[in-house]
Amino acid sequence: MKTLLLVLLTFSVAAQTNLYVNVSAPGGGNGTFASPYNTIQTAINAATPNSYTIINIRGGTYRENLWIEKSGTSSGYLTIKPYLNEVVRLDGTNQTSKEALIIQSASYVRIEGLIIQNYIANFAKGIGIYCTSSSTSNIQIVKNEIYNINVTNNSSSCNPLVVYGHSASNAAFFISNILIAENKVHDCNTGWSEGIQVNYDTRNFEIRSNEVYNITNIGIVAGGFHGGINRRATNGKILQNKVYNCKSPFAIAAGIYIDGAKNVTAERNTVYNCQKGMSINCETNGKTAENDTLRNNYVYLNTRGAFNIGGNAHTSSSGYVINSAIINNSTYQNFNPAIAAPGESSPINFGEITLYYAENSKVINNIFYAGAYNQLVNAQYPSTPSGFQMNYNLWFSDVSLYGESFRYYGCSSGDFNTFKACSNGPNSLFSTPYYQAPAQGNLNIRCASQAINAGSTVVYGGATDYSGTPRVRGTKIDIGADEFERYKHLSKASGNWLTPGTWALNLVPLPCDDVVIKSSHKVSLNNGQNARCKTLETEPNAVLDAPKGAVLLATPN
Repeated sequence: MKTLLLVLLTFSVAAQTNLYVNVSAPGGGNGTFASPYNTIQTAINAATPNSYTIINIRGGTYRENLWIEKSGTSSGYLTIKPYLNEVVRLDGTNQTSKEALIIQSASYVRIEGLIIQNYIANFAKGIGIYCTSSSTSNIQIVKNEIYNINVTNNSSSCNPLVVYGHSASNAAFFISNILIAENKVHDCNTGWSEGIQVNYDTRNFEIRSNEVYNITNIGIVAGGFHGGINRRATNGKILQNKVYNCKSPFAIAAGIYIDGAKNVTAERNTVYNCQKGMSINCETNGKTAENDTLRNNYVYLNTRGAFNIGGNAHTSSSGYVINSAIINNSTYQNFNPAIAAPGESSPINFGEITLYYAENSKVINNIFYAGAYNQLVNAQYPSTPSGFQMNYNLWFSDVSLYGESFRYYGCSSGDFNTFKACSNGPNSLFSTPYYQAPAQGNLNIRCASQAINAGSTVVYGGATDYSGTPRVRGTKIDIGADEFERYKHLSKASGNWLTPGTWALNLVPLPCDDVVIKSSHKVSLNNGQNARCKTLETEPNAVLDAPKGAVLLATPN
């Protein structure tokens, strides 16, 4: 006789409490749907500490300054969000306090879907996350819109969204496990501060899929050591953000900036129309940024260059960078005075990449594409830093090179082979990358690009490329942010083969392209015109109208 043993497993599920707020409700409500509170702060005060509470806010404009010092739990965050899809605005107009929402020494808190606007003062805050009396962890700031957070004096600063890992008087406390995702931060006059800032002792953070634009300084920063506080942001990811139109009237603003932080990777971001695109630096004397990586990013049409790396010198009177890397990025015409901000000084001493002191660091597998100003490399230090490597990059310029197109640590040249010898970069190339549509921000490479399978596999380019597809496809890693993926070059309308508008990509096919003329399209060549492709397919009712022998198929690879 067999005995059947039944094991009953029980799971503890946190009980969820829903509180409701409606700005139009009379006072004295109890927080139920039928009798809501009329301020958000009242609901926060009513939430049971360390419990799973959702504060559901009905649509409307709330003129409040919220302070959160209560925590949720790991199985149920204290969540503040609009009820269903109603529009909730937290508005600072005519308020005495200019801090919209502060989370202080609390954990397991989620702020979702709010519009935060019109908090205007020196040191104003949209969302601020701090720890002052205990550590703070597991905070999620998602799908909010934050705008018109402004200083009244440009010599000051304000923060649309800031995370400070401790205060000077409580250095033992820190912030960890922070998610800042899918927010819009825009149209803010931040003075000397940034659109999104993570600073001091903030650990294990992710800044993902945010759109940051029209900021009067840096877009996103992970920093440290500011104001004499010996702490910095560590172990972070800055990924898939779109950052543009971030320009300072009195500084040189980067779209994404790592300043003194450690173990931070910024990848698969898009940065354009800022002053500097992306930078790894350390502004604090005697300190370093270390183990930081910029990879698989698109950086284009910025005024002062695509990338900066390093500090002024390897001395106690300067900050500098160690053990960091710029890997597998794609750039296009970034050193561009034609799009400088009003009043911005002439953009000298920069380049598509600007190098300072970056010890044991690497610049590998990138595409650097210069425009009319034609400054590809600009090194601001007299000799090559110890352990610095620059190799396996693809370089190109739309105009002729000149004597200082490559200013590399004491070696200036307009000759690419001389630069390769100076930089000890024998595997670097000078060739058009064959971008698809760079002026529109499409830096995918085409089949004729020499970047294909030309990168170094010694460095780690990440699991995925800019587009989210596998980082290595083919025999080797490609140079640039995107791995080449063979595609069929499709017609989009009837027309001449050599007219870009005939084709779906608005590009005339290359000899290495696989071409498909779609059904009912008539693609023609005139007498004397020739075209080439790798393979040609015509769908039913498609017509290729060309003189005999005008379309020549290349030998298949």
